[in-house]
Amino acid sequence: MLRRAFPLLPALAMLMGCPSNPEPEPEPEPPAITSVTISPASASTVDALTCAAEATFAGDGAVSVDFAWTIAGEAGPTGEVLPAGVAGRGAEVVCAATPRVGALVGAQGTATLTIGNARPSVTTPAITPD
Repeated sequence: MLRRAFPLLPALAMLMGCPSNPEPEPEPEPPAITSVTISPASASTVDALTCAAEATFAGDGAVSVDFAWTIAGEAGPTGEVLPAGVAGRGAEVVCAATPRVGALVGAQGTATLTIGNARPSVTTPAITPD
């Protein structure tokens, strides 16, 4: 008799308001980049550049951001800082920021900057007679 009762358990659970197969919780949306900036905004060949990004995430967990640089269309270093002297005058520099929370990866956000000319400098001035 006990064996015959088991097929009725799912029907009994539904009558009591308990779903027999509860719906799994939906995956949260991936994190999103809301802004990306490069500083200093007016950079020259002697400036180190810093990329910063803001991101949002509706689920639980902290958002981390990966940074990758492109210099004049070529892949550059990774990380928040692009060292001084890596990009030449007139080069277009792009910082791409990718947000992630665990295995969830969001779409990239980017910021672009064109490297200006550095001010000339004189190390030792010299005056020579005419």
